[in-house]
Amino acid sequence: MMGASFNLAQAAQSGDFLILVPLLIVAFYLVKLIPSALFRQHFSWREAISAGFLISSNLSLVIAAAAIGLRVGEISENTNGAIILTAIFTSMVSPLVFEKIVPPKDAKEGGVVIIGATEGAIILGERLAKVGQNVTVMDIEAKQRAKAKDAGQKVLFADAIKLEDIKDGNITPETTVVVTSSSDEINLKICRLAKEDLNVKDVISVVDNSTNLSGFQELGVRVVNPAFSTLMVLENLITHPTAFSLIAEEEDDLLVEEVVLVNRGFIGKALRDIRLPGDAIIMSISRNYEKIVPHGNTRLGFGDLIMLVGKKESVQNTTWLLGSH
Repeated sequence: MMGASFNLAQAAQSGDFLILVPLLIVAFYLVKLIPSALFRQHFSWREAISAGFLISSNLSLVIAAAAIGLRVGEISENTNGAIILTAIFTSMVSPLVFEKIVPPKDAKEGGVVIIGATEGAIILGERLAKVGQNVTVMDIEAKQRAKAKDAGQKVLFADAIKLEDIKDGNITPETTVVVTSSSDEINLKICRLAKEDLNVKDVISVVDNSTNLSGFQELGVRVVNPAFSTLMVLENLITHPTAFSLIAEEEDDLLVEEVVLVNRGFIGKALRDIRLPGDAIIMSISRNYEKIVPHGNTRLGFGDLIMLVGKKESVQNTTWLLGSH
């Protein structure tokens, strides 16, 4: 940095310098880590401590302060060198420590596995990837797998009615499985494997023939019937055009997201007393299958399903904030 210099070799010959550097390193981190405990109100200990390490990286400010102290005669050359070396060390090490201990910001644990690389499934995968979902597409047809791969998606070969092939997708009970083949019969077999053999909690399937819906619903599968879905889209475009376009139309910097509230720092608080990151706002709250229209005096409860809207970064930060233990 311009205006900041010291002779490391000369300083290292001083016993005071060798004692001062480790003491300063400890002091630098304590000064930041102790106040970071205040973050515990809204974040886990792991998140709070990682934030403390991140804000310990302040090279320019420390060196500037040391230069001023040296110029006015308040600190010695050795002390100035120790401060500069400490600032350099913490600025290099702190981001590395932060990356090691900060929890991953995955959109959803378990990711999404789409079985059946149809044209619609490939588009769905692209849209989910844009909002940070970890998406895998599985199909038996080489041509369809190639299309999905060209779209930048992770692709696996699978004869999805065979359990051993589906297992290659690393499907866990927390994975969201989306079944999109053109055959209701095949889709039902895949859903049964996912539900009964892999214990997947969230399975969604396309069902073309409405007379087949009951078989899927008995398994606890959420279903999408293309004909009925088209009618719903048309109805909403007619009756609620503005609200529907907000949710349905793709905009690069606008995001609508849902999050389950588990951060105990927000439980019982009225919305008027909560300040969310950026321009994120709460559109609706679902509690015990009941829809709640949010007002200033609405109080949040543990397990509330909250729908957010706002700029992408603001919504992602809010989702992480509300969904953190």
